Amino acid sequence: MTPLLQIIEFRELVCQYLATSWAQGIGLRIPDRDTVLFFARYYLQLSVVFLLVYGGANYFTSTRPDLNALYFDWERHTAFVPGFIYVYLSIFLVFLLPLFFLDKRQIRALAATFVLATLIAGVIFLLLPAELPFVRPETVPGHGFVFRWLYRFELPHNLFPSLHVTYATLFIGTAIHVETSTPLRTALFAWLLLLLVSVILVRQHTIIDIAGGLALAAASYRAVYRRIAG
Repeated sequence: MTPLLQIIEFRELVCQYLATSWAQGIGLRIPDRDTVLFFARYYLQLSVVFLLVYGGANYFTSTRPDLNALYFDWERHTAFVPGFIYVYLSIFLVFLLPLFFLDKRQIRALAATFVLATLIAGVIFLLLPAELPFVRPETVPGHGFVFRWLYRFELPHNLFPSLHVTYATLFIGTAIHVETSTPLRTALFAWLLLLLVSVILVRQHTIIDIAGGLALAAASYRAVYRRIAG
């Protein structure tokens, strides 16, 4: 091995050691290859479940005229804060949390909880199709592409309960439950609060939707996760 290759290899080992030490210092698990593949398999399966249930219910509901107004009149005047769309979309990062906080049994339990919550929400979406109390803006200066992408795939009918809130609560909540570092637990809780606020400030949900999402998360957690994960 040439001196240059030795230097490169040594640098990579140092970087890996520092990254591992930092992660362990704040309470993160460093997943091995087997855990990553295990998680990826569940991630793909749950994505299919979500697309079939959520997408199917949303498409069917979009053809129905009997939409319910599940909101308070004052919510028509809720502030619209476009910048919070990035907090809203951070849900995709939330979905990766189990990889760094949970073991295989806990990941399996969370996956089963996800399926139950999604199926229950799908039934409610069909029984109680809803509408937003405000009209979505056609253009959002500075954030147009993001909102166009969101509105294309997320029709405003699968509102109660908010699965965005349910998923965020389940995934962040399970991470907080196993985490022992107070600063990290605080950061995760703050992230959850910001996500709850974001669904209103980007005009995707209402107060009642949030309450329903929290209730669904709590019920699913007690019914499935606690029994499997212990």
